[in-house]
Amino acid sequence: MTILLRNLISEVANTGPEQRVSLSKISSILEKVLPELTKAQSNKLTELFEEFSEMCSHLNSVPYTRTDNDISNWQVMVSAANEVVGKMREEVEKISESKKGIDLNPLMLALDEVLIN
Repeated sequence: MTILLRNLISEVANTGPEQRVSLSKISSILEKVLPELTKAQSNKLTELFEEFSEMCSHLNSVPYTRTDNDISNWQVMVSAANEVVGKMREEVEKISESKKGIDLNPLMLALDEVLIN
């Protein structure tokens, strides 16, 4: 299956209030990187990504209203998701140090950008 840039762009552009966190960029980069890693490294990144993906699915399903309680709940869930992104980023940094021939900078950037909005 080929991932086309125009499909990724349209997916991100059509992100509505029901989809606040898009993981398409991270998943497409992971698809390219995982085959070049060891089995243990691949498994670790896959586990972390699955955990993060579940959290994002939950975030995307929560109705967002402007009450203080809803905003507080949203912020708690976002900070929990940020923790998982931090763990993933640390793992990518470890792999980057051990595998000099693989460029993991695009993955690092995607992880940094995913929860900024």
